[in-house]
Amino acid sequence: MKPGDLAIVHNLSTGAPSWVRELYQTRTPVLIVAESGSPDDIWILHKGERYFIQKFRLKVLGEE
Repeated sequence: MKPGDLAIVHNLSTGAPSWVRELYQTRTPVLIVAESGSPDDIWILHKGERYFIQKFRLKVLGEE
């Protein structure tokens, strides 16, 4: 998982923010734009805004 990859949210938790729930339900791909400085999180681009999300919630498209 690195900047430039496309990913979908494939893991959801109770109390997740609405934008995470939307991405999970629609399976909309997001662009990974930067490392976050934390080994567990990464920055993504969604609707023109940058958000950070836990890496384990994402699945990179094209990877098994």
